[in-house]
Amino acid sequence: MKKVYVIILLCVFSSANAQQNLQGWHTQGQTFLIWEHSESVPSDTTYEIYHSLQPITSISNATWIGKVFANNGANTRLNDCVSDARWKLPDTSKGTVTVDTDEAYFVVTPYTSNNSYYAVVLSGDTSISSENTIGPVLETIGFISCVIQYQDAVVTIYAHWIDGRRDYDAGLPEYPVMGNEYSNGLGFNFAIWKRGTSTVNLPLVIALHGGGSNLIQEGLFRYSLVSGFFVALDDGISVRDSIGSEIVEGNTFWTGYANTYNRFTLLYPNDSAIVVNYTARRVWWEVEWLKNNLPVDTTRISLTGISMGGVGTLLHSQLRADLFSAGLSYVPLLRGIKVLNDQYRIYPIFGTPTQNLATNFDGATGIYDILDEEWRLQLFSTDWPFTIIASGKNDTNATWAEKPDLYRKLDSAKTGFALYWDEREHINWVGAHFRFSEHINLSYLTRFRKNQSFPAFSGTDLDLVTPGRQPDPGNGIPVNGDVWGTWGGYLEWDTESIVDTINRWAVTMWVVFQSSYPNDIPEADTILANVTPRRLQQLQPQPGHTYSWNLVKVSNGDTLQEGIVETDSSNLITVLELLLIKEPVRLTIYESVAVEEITNSKIQDVKLEAYPNPFIQKTVIEFRVQSSELKDTQLQIYDLAGRVVKTFLITNTITKVVWDGKDDLGESVRSGVYFVKLSRRLSGSASGGKTGKFSQIKGNPKSRYVGTQKLLLLRK
Repeated sequence: MKKVYVIILLCVFSSANAQQNLQGWHTQGQTFLIWEHSESVPSDTTYEIYHSLQPITSISNATWIGKVFANNGANTRLNDCVSDARWKLPDTSKGTVTVDTDEAYFVVTPYTSNNSYYAVVLSGDTSISSENTIGPVLETIGFISCVIQYQDAVVTIYAHWIDGRRDYDAGLPEYPVMGNEYSNGLGFNFAIWKRGTSTVNLPLVIALHGGGSNLIQEGLFRYSLVSGFFVALDDGISVRDSIGSEIVEGNTFWTGYANTYNRFTLLYPNDSAIVVNYTARRVWWEVEWLKNNLPVDTTRISLTGISMGGVGTLLHSQLRADLFSAGLSYVPLLRGIKVLNDQYRIYPIFGTPTQNLATNFDGATGIYDILDEEWRLQLFSTDWPFTIIASGKNDTNATWAEKPDLYRKLDSAKTGFALYWDEREHINWVGAHFRFSEHINLSYLTRFRKNQSFPAFSGTDLDLVTPGRQPDPGNGIPVNGDVWGTWGGYLEWDTESIVDTINRWAVTMWVVFQSSYPNDIPEADTILANVTPRRLQQLQPQPGHTYSWNLVKVSNGDTLQEGIVETDSSNLITVLELLLIKEPVRLTIYESVAVEEITNSKIQDVKLEAYPNPFIQKTVIEFRVQSSELKDTQLQIYDLAGRVVKTFLITNTITKVVWDGKDDLGESVRSGVYFVKLSRRLSGSASGGKTGKFSQIKGNPKSRYVGTQKLLLLRK
């Protein structure tokens, strides 16, 4: 009896954990397998999948191709939208098959046309029977598409199933490997919301969710998009937790994971592992699918994300500037990844910061370098899209400590960042100064195009009287510096006004003076800013080439500022310290004969100084230039709005003048900041026949503004 009892126990064990009724079919370039649990099994139970070109009578004559959790039929990432959602697989009649609660499934992406055989066995088991084998399944190479998982009047959710391989350089031409062998057949969702009534050439905003969140929760951001498509992607893979008995969702920071990462165990990668851009590949493939299947304007595809999604926004807009037109990053980590209590979810995925595992990203380097904005700045491209970053001084996750230093470096890169900070916390933004800004929302993103140049603002200063740059973000300690502020966010331009030709670039811009959100309008009437044309389409500056420029008031054509500028070693043109006002002004950068004349003249040195400065009664302005060629020079003093206050005509090469604080009419001017501009009269031919025209002289490169001196007048 004892022997019989043992046999009965073994039979019961086998029945309770086996799989049965394996079915399989091939459609849309993939093979779909589905089977039943013979009885209920723990959710973290796993099945192994085997493949062969011959009938499988033993797993020893088959090839292992993947592994899944027993509860993988549950599409848990959609539970916030669909209660107890289940995966829907495409069938051969253009319908779908829903994976039931007592079923599991697997998806195969074949590379060749064959008759294939499959077996599914419980992990640790080797039993083979007609219940857990199937074949032959006729497989062909076909176009892999996406399948609707849920649809209503508001949202449509699609899914596709990735190809996972040990060889990450394998893959079909139009469907790259998007996971390692332990992720083979994983399904991923993305959700599409359409906003507005337009039906063609719609902008597309791609949303990347934060850590611990999902695509459905990210969908709340769609409300700030007036017209277009809002699409939330997903970064979550089912992994075994630190205890080993629970399945949790691991995040990859929108990058990828170690090629050796086994999501069914808790093993850290060794130092020789490589972090492969699995997730990045999937993101890029999904964007291409959306481009091909939605009526979108492919020049207006932008990115947005919060926290981890903010990191992903900065990463992908820079890695794939060819895809994206603009980016909006909320409360991102800028310098690497700061892991709080999720070490068990992050470190096994792509190793520890100390390991800094190598990657297969272009310009291969460590994964923590790839995730570091400061490192990426060293590789900056002139084609990075316009990008907005909003951070919070009270953020205890993406802490403020790193931000001021990184903000200064981002601004100095002149790639086109609008940088904001205010009182917001990481998630709680109630009461934040810029919470409802018209510039920090999705509709604002849709105005930019990847094939259109734009002005990148840097060095903005809202208060020229106060020493130092204003506003001041402080030193990283939240209580230091201004509670809220923006560098570049108060400046606006007309995208339709941009002229970009082989010899000219122009744009109309202004200090924001009207908005439905009052906090978007600065108190300052004038902002000092440097402007660098970015994403140039036709104008292609060469190192050392010189251009003329002028800043003209649109309302009456008055010239507020003008001068010449030389292309730097990075082929960038930056016009320094433009005085922008609360009405449209037009900056034009152009090639001219006059520029060449001045460039070819033998100017050895230009010196322009004023003393005392600041002054009360009068100041001495000394002008010295060592060149016998320069004659008919003039000095002009003008105010912050660009209006000429006083003009001195000078004929000597070494001279000085005294300014008593009065204008050309003899009236005393108010206290404030003024500028002295040095220029020379051009010949009739050089000025296009306009006699009396002046052009700014190239000055000492160590001065704040070429050929210009800033004055500070203090009246008693």
